[in-house]
Amino acid sequence: MSPADDRPPPIAVVIAYHQYSSCKALKALLSTHPDFDVVADTPSRQDAVAVCQTFRPDVLLMDLHVPPVNAVRATRRFRKVCPEVGIVIMTVHEEIALAAHSAGADACVDIGAGPEKIMAAIREVAASRAARFHSREQHSMTGE
Repeated sequence: MSPADDRPPPIAVVIAYHQYSSCKALKALLSTHPDFDVVADTPSRQDAVAVCQTFRPDVLLMDLHVPPVNAVRATRRFRKVCPEVGIVIMTVHEEIALAAHSAGADACVDIGAGPEKIMAAIREVAASRAARFHSREQHSMTGE
């Protein structure tokens, strides 16, 4: 067995970012690392729900440049529709980050954060969601 066979599967990521160039830059960044697989990207927050339903990623990486109420609404909708998908919000507005986190976002990262912080947030959220849903599956199988 080679060391590559021992690696966990890559983290499936959907990127929802309103600026095309930034979306492509994030996709290029993540694509250079074998532990990420960008399965889809969209410039539209509205399309992101359908994309996540289709591709069932481990993590949705989404920017929110909207008033906090919309950030809360968008995050709650994702949480209802795709509860197993981790949500990493990127924003420059602290109040949006706090509102999105209270609505169910797993992590919030400043848009200006470096690549390592963005990738660390994705890895952490993917690991946390996987552990949470694996635990639920074991409980449902054992009837607990």
